[in-house]
Amino acid sequence: MKPASRNQLVWISDSAWQEIEAAQPDAQAREIVGHWRAKHLPLVVRRQPDDVAAGRLALGLPAPLRWARRKLAFDVSLDAVQMVGAFPTLLQVARRQRSWRSAAVELSNGLVLAGANVRVYGSHGWQALTGEKYLHRDSDIDLHIEVPNVDVAHAATNLLQAARLPRRLDGELVFPDGSSIAWREFDRVLALRTTEILVKSLRGPRLVPAASILQMQRSTR
Repeated sequence: MKPASRNQLVWISDSAWQEIEAAQPDAQAREIVGHWRAKHLPLVVRRQPDDVAAGRLALGLPAPLRWARRKLAFDVSLDAVQMVGAFPTLLQVARRQRSWRSAAVELSNGLVLAGANVRVYGSHGWQALTGEKYLHRDSDIDLHIEVPNVDVAHAATNLLQAARLPRRLDGELVFPDGSSIAWREFDRVLALRTTEILVKSLRGPRLVPAASILQMQRSTR
């Protein structure tokens, strides 16, 4: 299965890991890659730069705090991808919490009822996924919110605005074609506070007229 959007997770073959490890420029980078390889941990799909050759996939590895959150980037052959997966759901992450569990569960339930599928990436997602320490005092909760259409995106944005969690809620609304919009930017479109909006995809960001987003909303009703 070929990854279709940013922030998807992939697991790669051992031969691809060997290739990556051998290409690292210093001992720390090799240590990080060696740890990921030994633990069979996933990599994350990032924006695909123009210079990535056909048949290859650009990936990222954001290291935990013990390696100063160093970010590594590389590309592998699509043939090296053995499995495609996703970050933990908001409900799975919420169950690990104490101070904000009930508020996060309530938000998760509301988003699911609205028709959205919500996952947690960023520091909270990586810590839940790997067991490594990523969180610091100012860590946001980064949400990957899959929505089938703009009406559901509108409902999800209202729920996010009303949520009361002790950490800042950040993240993106992700549409079926893999394009994504920061939910806070989408809220500005709904409030008519901007004329353009940044839309991200595998191939990079582009500015789109806000009016076209609102027209999409009307056309789905």
